[in-house]
Amino acid sequence: MSVAPASPLRDHARRGWWRGVMALPLAPVVALHLAHRVCHPAPAAPHHTPARFRLSPREIRIPHRNGRLSLAAWVCRADPQRVVILGHGLGQEKSHALSHARMLHRAGFTVVLFDFRNHGGSTRDRGLTRFLNRYVEDVRTVVDHVRSLPEHAGCRMVLYGFSLATFAMLQSMTLPGGAVDAAVFDGGPALSVPATARRLLGAGALPLPAIARGRPTRDAVQALFGQIGRVTMGTPAPWPPPAGHPVCDRTPMLFVSGAADPIVPTEEARRLARPYARAELLVIPRAGHLQTMAMDRELYRGTVLEFLERSLTTQEGHPDR
Repeated sequence: MSVAPASPLRDHARRGWWRGVMALPLAPVVALHLAHRVCHPAPAAPHHTPARFRLSPREIRIPHRNGRLSLAAWVCRADPQRVVILGHGLGQEKSHALSHARMLHRAGFTVVLFDFRNHGGSTRDRGLTRFLNRYVEDVRTVVDHVRSLPEHAGCRMVLYGFSLATFAMLQSMTLPGGAVDAAVFDGGPALSVPATARRLLGAGALPLPAIARGRPTRDAVQALFGQIGRVTMGTPAPWPPPAGHPVCDRTPMLFVSGAADPIVPTEEARRLARPYARAELLVIPRAGHLQTMAMDRELYRGTVLEFLERSLTTQEGHPDR
């Protein structure tokens, strides 16, 4: 009786599985490291320059509401009575939104792009917990600063966020004094912050160290990362803001989703948006996370600009004061 030699592929898989088992005690350490890295990304050079998009913004620093921090921002001036505040995704910085800034600036909007704390040129925050609430404070800081400027007194204001910013911007709208005239949310928010954290890891948006890539260590890291994220990121209460909240019900909101988004699936975006009286949903076919405008620029641009024009004016075409 002869015994067939073991398959090289099978041997490789078996060795990988054993490495995963041996690394299992390290899963909590890896998950904690990744959770800290999410809130404290390594400093990075700007992804793009404004000149590439034929923009010449004014660089400013916005003193933070809490007095300890300051936020780096660019201001692209156009109509001072129509202002869009752009917020970037997790681990990015304001230059990632320059293509959207160009679209909005060409349509006549003054555009303010800012860096969240620990991102881009903004102040580093060594805190360890409740970062979503901290990001909400960042949004309110920028909104309050713009409203304090004489040239923007009484302006129509739009919050326009990507991924991370969508969570902070939606929550900021529900706080006293946080109401705005319209909002565009691209790539979020989601119903569950911990579930979104797990999907970030599963989609490869946060690269795992080599030692933690084999199962069952990878599965353990993913589960622990979601739980640790409850502490480091936190979840604003209540989340999502309830249907019937006066600001959420009267504010026009456009949710943009990529049909192939693995981090905030379209069905989750639909479920979150459905209860809000003036919410609309744009789904871009075949688009992944934050790929919506690149995948179908004409549909994206046409829908967003039409939504903003309709939301910021009355049927007579004059500002609805």
